[in-house]
Amino acid sequence: MHKMTGRPVDDTQSILSNVREIACDFASQRSERQRRRELIKEDFDRLRESGYLLVAVPTEFGGI
Repeated sequence: MHKMTGRPVDDTQSILSNVREIACDFASQRSERQRRRELIKEDFDRLRESGYLLVAVPTEFGGI
């Protein structure tokens, strides 16, 4: 269980696999978002929930 998310910690490969899917979704909406100059909170939430943001954080600071 990860102390910051309250859910089981996925392995890095699983997280990266999920992020590939998320990245494809982001890419399909990129031109419209660039045109509007938008950053979507839900996109950041989705990355956080996937565990991706923890990959770059050292384990001693709560990363994986």
